[in-house]
Amino acid sequence: MSIQNIVVQKSTKLPVNWTLLKQYLRDDFSQNNEEINNLIKSATAFVEKYIVGSLVKQTRVQILDNDDAKQNKVYLQYGPIIQINTITGIYPGGTQEVIDASTYSLNRETLYLNFPLIYDEIEIEYECGYDDIRSIPSGLIAAVMRVTANLYTMKEDVSSESINIFDQTEKILNEYKKIYLG
Repeated sequence: MSIQNIVVQKSTKLPVNWTLLKQYLRDDFSQNNEEINNLIKSATAFVEKYIVGSLVKQTRVQILDNDDAKQNKVYLQYGPIIQINTITGIYPGGTQEVIDASTYSLNRETLYLNFPLIYDEIEIEYECGYDDIRSIPSGLIAAVMRVTANLYTMKEDVSSESINIFDQTEKILNEYKKIYLG
């Protein structure tokens, strides 16, 4: 089984203010506000997927099997990690048990498990992203603005897989991209 990571709840806040972005785009038309908001959301999702990180505060669930928790250490995706909400052990057959918080610890994005790995799966619910959008690194804000501007000029509905980012934007994002080695 591979690690699954699912968004449970995402903040409605955007990492980029649409008024600022409209100035960046040189767009004076108020009827484009909803369109620009949607483009910012798409650009944010693209940037988060590209860097394997979270910009806006969100609750995620990471599900892994016993083999993925080798050496009692798990790297949580989509940091920065704010806090662990719950860890649930799932036995073969589906019975669930909430793990006592005193039996694990978090150091940045690494979760240390201090309990026996007797479960078929482990489900970790955690909060991640930036509590305050003003603390998002300026490079990531610039990348969201550039990707949004790119989408705006394309004026068509595109999936995050087909977004063509410019070399400069890719250079910015590569500074924040996380690579996971199995």
